[in-house]
Amino acid sequence: MSTSFIDPANHASTRRRYAEPRFGLREHVLELAEGIDDPQELFTKIAADLHTTFGAAIVLLQSPPWGGPIIRSASDDLLHQLDGEVVDALLANATPAPISCDLPLMPTSSSMQRPRALRVELASSPAPVAALIIHDQHHCPSAVKQVEDLRQLRLYAETTRELVANLPATSNVANSSADNADAGDRTIQLNQGLRSLSSFHSSLDLAETCYRITNESRRLLDCDRVTLLVGRKARYRVKSVSGVAVVDRRSNHVRAIEVLARAAAVLDRTLEVPSQDPLPPQVQGPLDHYLDESDVASAVLIPLWAARAASANEDSGRQTPSQDRPLGILVLESFSGVSPAESVDGDAVTPANIEALAGEAGIALGNAIEHSSIFGLTLWKTLGRLLHSNRLPMFITVLGLVAALLVASCWWSVDHYVVAHGAAEPAGQRDLFAAIDASVAQLHVRDGQSVKEGELLIQLENPELENQVESLAGQIQTTVGRLASIQSLRLSENEQTNRSSHLVLEERQLQSELANLREQQKILRLQLAELSVTSPIDGNVVAWQMERRLVGRPVSRGNLLCTVANPEGPWQLRLTIPERNAGPIIEAAKGDGSLPITFAVATMPEHTFAAELDRLSLAARVDQTGTRVVDLHANVHGETLDQLGDQLDMSSLRVGADVTAKIHCGQRPLIRSWFSDVFDFVHRHILFHFQ
Repeated sequence: MSTSFIDPANHASTRRRYAEPRFGLREHVLELAEGIDDPQELFTKIAADLHTTFGAAIVLLQSPPWGGPIIRSASDDLLHQLDGEVVDALLANATPAPISCDLPLMPTSSSMQRPRALRVELASSPAPVAALIIHDQHHCPSAVKQVEDLRQLRLYAETTRELVANLPATSNVANSSADNADAGDRTIQLNQGLRSLSSFHSSLDLAETCYRITNESRRLLDCDRVTLLVGRKARYRVKSVSGVAVVDRRSNHVRAIEVLARAAAVLDRTLEVPSQDPLPPQVQGPLDHYLDESDVASAVLIPLWAARAASANEDSGRQTPSQDRPLGILVLESFSGVSPAESVDGDAVTPANIEALAGEAGIALGNAIEHSSIFGLTLWKTLGRLLHSNRLPMFITVLGLVAALLVASCWWSVDHYVVAHGAAEPAGQRDLFAAIDASVAQLHVRDGQSVKEGELLIQLENPELENQVESLAGQIQTTVGRLASIQSLRLSENEQTNRSSHLVLEERQLQSELANLREQQKILRLQLAELSVTSPIDGNVVAWQMERRLVGRPVSRGNLLCTVANPEGPWQLRLTIPERNAGPIIEAAKGDGSLPITFAVATMPEHTFAAELDRLSLAARVDQTGTRVVDLHANVHGETLDQLGDQLDMSSLRVGADVTAKIHCGQRPLIRSWFSDVFDFVHRHILFHFQ
């Protein structure tokens, strides 16, 4: 097909079959040519008559001198699916005898059925004219009717060739065709004509459609750069830039053009900048900023409306949607001093061409936006591919198996477990704390050393406490001396009764004071004894870098000094679970109270050990991460549950080793056990409000 074309108007005339006898067809063609001397006018009328006579969807007449074919179409969808190269080849190889053939469509066409076509030569040299009559692929005539059409078309072509040969202005066909070719070039110069515009509709993917519109528009209109912005609510965002694979949304150019598009969209017209007409300040400010940031000399902002391009199809029954704002804005940019609309490179950028391109781009963009807004689009596409492929039986089989498993999971009961995390530690473990404020004077043990009960571990010192003890000892000694002198004075002297009573009172006061001093001395001695930290049990010292952390450093009352643990004794687990997962454990522990536990230690991940729930905290607390948790304690059995048959080696465990445990909470249906979090969420946040 030629690159230029005469306006393919969509006539809404009713289709009718020519039902007259064969001898009446010649008179019909001769009557059609009465009063016509211009061959171009004759062929335009013949194209319309062929379209009606043969009930065709599309009729194309082509001649080499013409700038483009004469097209009469009643099906835009079929017209956009035509392959221009195939159509050109069929018209170029047309013969005086009519031929019937199948017409291939473009590879991007979604239709799998080829339309039926008839081709014939209507005029011979020096200006041959070929005709191609295309039937709708969904309303193809029967074989008998096609044979009859071939006979009528042969008589039609013979009569037409006689008329053209006898026309007085036959020699002007080439000149008239050349003039029409120039007019067609001025109407629209799209390097690939109809096929180039139809490429906008080759995909419904929004990103791919925007990419095609920008790059094809730049090539067809011969611009320096084309940018497409797509509207979303009240904003416009850059979706594609010609020659750019990825749009940098943080660039100054992108931000400036988005602000300009948002302001210019309210004008509802094509805007050429710089413009001689004054612009509102709401548009002039963003325009100046855009020109400064982008270094663009001039630009044309074209609003894209799906309705405007669709208005040409009102006769075919298509509705024109109402829109408050354009779907998108196409920006034609030029870096030279000449505006794209005034380009000297040719007549490519003309108002007619811009309007034609904007119409096709608007329809393509509207279809892509509508397609991308479909809910669950990916899912429906996947289902569609499965339903239209040879994998449908396999898909139905898999779907049936999934449904069967889903039903079975509602009845099949499995063991339900709650996962908890924590640490393993010996049951015989004691933490040693500083009883009073002091400083560490001497360490008598080292990390991991084995100690006996009562063995001295750490010696603390408190000079102030020692001074108090010495001072208190001096006070006691002074009080004892005074008490002894009073008692001696009472025994050696025989004085008056008043003097004796006074000595008795003083003696009692000193005795009371002496008792208080000795009680204080007892307390201070106990505090002095607490400066010597001894081991409360037999075991090993559990600490890390004791000498570095403690020697010569002050400690306050309550500070942890070290831990003594007996690794040979029974072990226990300290576990925590999120409060939301404590429900199954509380429910399962109502009966016996002891639930079986299996756990794995980080230092021996290949082994699985057994334990038993000992107690469950009655209150929840907030841990360091801010999560509400419940504490659990479990007693370790000391045997493995795996197939190795090994006994738990107590010496291989480390105090505080990380543990992951599974608490057995009875049996539940499979789906209830696997998706317990989902069921709990639904019950708590949805069903609760309707109960």
